Amino acid sequence: MRNITVEELSHWFLQQLLVHVEENQEHLIQAIEVKIFSGPGQSGNSFWSKK
Repeated sequence: MRNITVEELSHWFLQQLLVHVEENQEHLIQAIEVKIFSGPGQSGNSFWSKK
């Protein structure tokens, strides 16, 4: 990946984690938040919760 934003990167990580959450539902995960920092005070995040 080239010139990716922290927002896009946090979304990509979240999607990778959700594949494993769906495959392993015995862990009873209710929510996931991914936060990526590019420097002090600069970050992007993605959030998922089970409904």
